[in-house]
This record gives sequence, C-alpha cells and structure tokens, in this order.
Amino acid sequence: MIFTKMNGLGNDYIYIDERYEKINDPHDIAVRLSDRRFGVGGDGIVLLNESKIADISMRIFNSDGTEAEICGNALRCVGKYAIEHHLATGNKVSIETLIGVREVTVTKKNGVVTQASVAIENIMSGLHDYPFCREIEVHNKVIVGYCVDVGNPHFVTFVQDFSEEMILLGNKISRRDTFFTEGINVEFVKYREREKELIVRVVERGSGETFSCGTGAAAVTFVAHKLGLIDEKVDIKLRGGTFTCSFRNENTIVVDGDVKENFVGMIKME
Repeated sequence: MIFTKMNGLGNDYIYIDERYEKINDPHDIAVRLSDRRFGVGGDGIVLLNESKIADISMRIFNSDGTEAEICGNALRCVGKYAIEHHLATGNKVSIETLIGVREVTVTKKNGVVTQASVAIENIMSGLHDYPFCREIEVHNKVIVGYCVDVGNPHFVTFVQDFSEEMILLGNKISRRDTFFTEGINVEFVKYREREKELIVRVVERGSGETFSCGTGAAAVTFVAHKLGLIDEKVDIKLRGGTFTCSFRNENTIVVDGDVKENFVGMIKME
C-alpha cells in the first residue's frame, strides 16, 4: 500500500488515496499504521477520495481507530495534496468532510505548497448539554474549562505552567464516556498578559498529546477573545510551531500555518 506522510506543525497523519488503494477496515488500519514502533507512525490516518460536491473528500481516523469529524491540520495538508496532485487549480481547494465542505487556501513557493489556511466556521459556545464554562474534578483536582464546538468538541483550560501530570489529566478528560459522552479534545493554555501571547499544549481525543491542533487553535482563540484577553488576531504557540489565527466574523476563525510532506512510502499489509 502506498501512502503519503504529511504534517501541519508536527500534527502528523498518514494520507491514503482511496482512488488507488482499497481500505476495507480503516479502524484497524489506523491503529496498525499509527504505531510509531511497528507501523509508519502518526496521529492517525486520512483517507482521500473523489467527491461530487468538492475537489476532494476526506475521512479522519485517530490512532486508536475512532473516526473524527474534522481536523484543521488534516484539512490544510489535504489542500497541499490536492494542489500538488493537480486535483484543484489556483490557490483554493474545496474539501468534503463529515460536517460539510470546507475551503483551504494555499501559499506556494517554487511550485510547492508551504503554507495553508482554513476557515473554522460556525464556532459555538458550549456543547450540546454542556455549558460554555464547566467545572470538573479529576484525580481530586478541580479543573475549570470552557466547552467549544468548532465542528469537533474542545475543552479549553488555563494553567499557570505545564507539567506531565497535566497531560495525564488531559488524557483522562479526553476519553469517551468519562466527563464528556463523545470524548473531547483538551487544550491547556498559558497566557502571558504582557506579550498578549497564548502558549498551548493539546491532548487530542483518540490520539493523546499532539504537537499541534488547528481546530484547537481556533477554540483557544475563540475562548481567549470571549474572555477579553486578546484582540481579533493572535499567534498561538504550540510544540510544533505557531499558528496565526484571525477572526473573519464572530463565529469564524481563519487558522494559518506551515504544512510539509514528510515522505511518500510503501508498506506491505499482511
């Protein structure tokens, strides 16, 4: 099976073009290929295919085999793939996802896509039965966070500093059927008031800690703006690099950052 490994600020996925490769059990394939010792290694797989309503379609499966609604970094990398494989022309790519069509705008250098932006639309405070601000208790610690729907669920909480214990708590919070029925992506945010700077570490539902998260960056921007901490444009610093996030309107945030192809490979599936 041929695949392409790409990453958006270190959030790495294995991209498989189903026009050429038949995937019968994507849940199993995601678990096997994502393993960083016995597989290819990644935060999950992304399946690409033809679309009747867009330039290309995508489905995302986390490293534990669960399917995700959307992923900002995967969208941005699919935009790169579509342009470089001549599935779209110009600098815009329409992509069909589980929650509708999204558009990616790319920047090229010497014919290679080096940067991509995507508008995260219809951002909402709260999640179904969960209010915007929610207090939960994890391992005898009370954590106050903010629930945001950006097409997938996020829990944004502010911290004084980062720690490995914090990541363990994030793994607990993110799991399905614990505090949130469908699980949730967790962002730990350190706010530096003088610099108006947001530094973030992310624990993704189904993948664990990741180096970056596009929808997570949008969720953090939305919450920070709602709390009056930032203006309408901000840099979000993550372990894998920096996103620039800006409001298009009160419920739409454009997330912009680097995208890279790691390599193209082939693996024998037994």
